[in-house]
Amino acid sequence: MNKLYEEEHRLRFAGNFSAMQTVLLAAIMITCFFALDMAAGQMPTIESFSASPETVILGSCSTLNWSTTNAESVYIDPGIGSVQPNGTMYVKPNVATRYIMVASNGSDSTSDSVDVNVIKVLPVVNYLKADPKEVGPGNSSNLSWNVTGATLGVTIDPDGSTVPMVGNITVYPVGNTKYTLNATNESGSNVKICSVGCSDPSAYFFMSIPSEVLYGDSSLLMWRTYNASRVSIDQDVGSVNTTGITIVYPKEKTTYTIKASNTCNENEYNTTTVDVYHTIFDFIYSGQYASWTGSNGRINCCGSQDDSDGSVALITGELTGTGQDELLLWAHPTWNGNGYIEGVYDLSNWKLASDEYYKPNQMDHIIGDFGILDDSCASILCPWCDDGKATFKIILRSQGVPDFTLVGPVTLNCRDAPSHFDAYIPAQFLNRPINIVLRAEAGSGTSLDRACWKNVVLWRGPVS
Repeated sequence: MNKLYEEEHRLRFAGNFSAMQTVLLAAIMITCFFALDMAAGQMPTIESFSASPETVILGSCSTLNWSTTNAESVYIDPGIGSVQPNGTMYVKPNVATRYIMVASNGSDSTSDSVDVNVIKVLPVVNYLKADPKEVGPGNSSNLSWNVTGATLGVTIDPDGSTVPMVGNITVYPVGNTKYTLNATNESGSNVKICSVGCSDPSAYFFMSIPSEVLYGDSSLLMWRTYNASRVSIDQDVGSVNTTGITIVYPKEKTTYTIKASNTCNENEYNTTTVDVYHTIFDFIYSGQYASWTGSNGRINCCGSQDDSDGSVALITGELTGTGQDELLLWAHPTWNGNGYIEGVYDLSNWKLASDEYYKPNQMDHIIGDFGILDDSCASILCPWCDDGKATFKIILRSQGVPDFTLVGPVTLNCRDAPSHFDAYIPAQFLNRPINIVLRAEAGSGTSLDRACWKNVVLWRGPVS
């Protein structure tokens, strides 16, 4: 009886629990469906979507910022893709770009966009300069520069070296040199050119010492140049150092031109002239300094021309047959029969322009003319006079060497034209102190033996 009761009671309780469970399960399901329905009914929202900055320089970044609610997924185009519902991101567009965000929740979605503008700004070359702007051969210049915004680098030609945006280097230009700075960023390149030229060459000092030389002697050419890489002198001297001295032996009056050139092929010129003389000694003009003697003893130069002991004078007169007055050295012998007159020129103490005492060399010769003064023949004005006549000689004397008659004897009378002579100093007198004697010997010994010398000089070198 009791067992039957207990079983009945158990079955009743079990039935009651199942009913309760059913009610509770139904309530839960209703609540869930309600919640799901509520959730399904909320739209996703883009609370904010912005770019900062909205305008960028090409190569720079902008930051995208966004926040959403009720979004199961968020997607940004172009080129980004899925992102978190809230976040930031750097973007570096190459062109103006519109970024579109789509926020989705189930089948619902919403979108927003933001524009990022892109501008191109080239690098700025604040300066590129050289100091100095002109240099001489082998000298340097300081190249300095300042650049901003060259994110992709800076180079300087001609060698293409990569350099920092701010700096300086030492350069050694050869000739006119262009230095090209190329500053580059994502927007392109900016180029700046700086030229370093050559300092003007100068041949500021060029002279000859001495500026006048005896034929066969030398002169020193001396020069200094500045900013010159090449120097040359004409007249077969050729290429020379930028500063120097050289010896030249001009044969005639010669003008030397120096040319100084720089590496830019710019030229500067200068000149110096060396004059060449041939006359070592003039016997006509120097007649008053000779020692004159005649048959009756010493004769003073430039005395009376009517002195029967003989006379010497510098006159203007006409030699027979010339038809013109010329400067003459009158040397009238003593009037006595077979009288003579001679002038001894002591050249052992004669100094040349080089300040050396004269000694003959193989190029030295005596040239000139002698003759009888016109109207030296006998006439009715002097019926007792014989026709003028004289014998001319040039004699060389040096200690330890026998006298040597270089010219003559040549006898001329009053009707003969003047005689020209050209005679070289013989070997036995070379490089020795020397005396040279002009001698005239009377014919018959009268006042008409008017011997004269013309243009008599000691000459070195050829006669043009």
